[in-house]
Amino acid sequence: MIRAPEGENVEELGDLMKVLLTGATGLIGTALGKALTARGDEVYVVTRNAENARRKLPFPCHIIEGDLSAGPLKNTGRLGWVDAVVNLAGEPLRGRWSAAKKRRIYESRILGTRHLIESLPLAPKVFISASAVGYYGSQGDEEINEEAPADDDFLSQVCQDWEEELLTFSYGEGGLMARAVALRMGLVLAPQGGDLARILALFRRGLGAVLGSGRQWVSWIHLEDAVGLILLALDKSSIWGPLNMVAPGAVTNEEFVHTLAEVLGVHLAPRIPAFVVWMMLGERATLFLSSQKVFPQVALRSGYKFKYPDLRKALEQICHNPKEEFLVFERFFPWPPDRVFSFFRRTGDLKNGQVLAMRAKHRGVPLPWKTMIQNWNPPLSFQEVQVRGPFRLWEHTHEFKAFGPKGTLMVDRVKFILPLGSLGSLMGTPAVRSEAERFFQSQYQDIVRHLEKEEAREKNPDLWLDM
Repeated sequence: MIRAPEGENVEELGDLMKVLLTGATGLIGTALGKALTARGDEVYVVTRNAENARRKLPFPCHIIEGDLSAGPLKNTGRLGWVDAVVNLAGEPLRGRWSAAKKRRIYESRILGTRHLIESLPLAPKVFISASAVGYYGSQGDEEINEEAPADDDFLSQVCQDWEEELLTFSYGEGGLMARAVALRMGLVLAPQGGDLARILALFRRGLGAVLGSGRQWVSWIHLEDAVGLILLALDKSSIWGPLNMVAPGAVTNEEFVHTLAEVLGVHLAPRIPAFVVWMMLGERATLFLSSQKVFPQVALRSGYKFKYPDLRKALEQICHNPKEEFLVFERFFPWPPDRVFSFFRRTGDLKNGQVLAMRAKHRGVPLPWKTMIQNWNPPLSFQEVQVRGPFRLWEHTHEFKAFGPKGTLMVDRVKFILPLGSLGSLMGTPAVRSEAERFFQSQYQDIVRHLEKEEAREKNPDLWLDM
């Protein structure tokens, strides 16, 4: 276990920082990147696919392409002066844990962290790396704080070896090198993405159920608090070693399941016995059947005030009408909102009540689809609401927020209901999500091309460009 050095007294970090971030396209990484940008920090992102990251990341950043699972980064001279590193990369845990999958889970974390450390010419002021409450194994009803010992199962060993890599930056031959923090994460709850998204899909269709005895403890945290604790760890130099990234209100699996069902207003399926969970998931079942009543002792002693310490309040903030599906897509553009909004005015002046004929297809078959403009508020927002088409409900809200230095965060929020009730939702929702992802990705590229052409024409008005 990494521990703070005795008697060390370091001033708090107060200045804006240059932060190197891995796992930026994941649930926590995306939210953290936006939070860092919003407070003025400069973000550097390590990614295996630079083009994919540019399309996905909803915040401005410097992108460094490289595969840390294969080896250290190359040409990393500009990383010698980063103030902080936040390492969130790792092979997802979903899917059956075959021998090959377990090897990827292990190596992506241990080797990825080792290679990241080897890539840095100089030690940063703070190195923060993900870990998990799996470090503690299954501990029954015992309340666990950061001083509790590790277990000996697969996930616990992964977390122990993962945290061991941080010792490279904690202590060196010449003494202290950098402050290291291991984020022992619980179940992260968020409106979009992560494990809760898959859980919600089951619950909305009446397939949610208590797992095993239901007495196993679940340690959870709202995404906003997860980001808040990482920012705390970045800024507060008294935080060393393990940091339990969980809310103070751990609940049993039975309480979690019943609370979620009540918030959604849905019925539950019969309890699923533990042996059935093992048959369905194999060794991955430990994620759902292990009991970890984890307490965020370091966070509370450091003065952190949780926004969502209560599970019901957290789920009420996250969940919406169980009959409605909800999608959110975010994109960052290095132009101000009025310039980005101009893309939607290129075919003429839109206004409230205007009906637009949309082009839509399903399996190659054209579908009649018309939407109406509502709440037209240039250059900040507007809505498109279906008046005729394939959905029982379709409401698309466009938002344009000033973000970063002279940039725009464009947020598309889509609320829809498919026909045929639960059957239509079960069969059609994945296809709608996939088609929406492709549409918004294509639109993102169209907006970039449109604005780049506008800029080129402004620089050379005599040059003819097909806008």
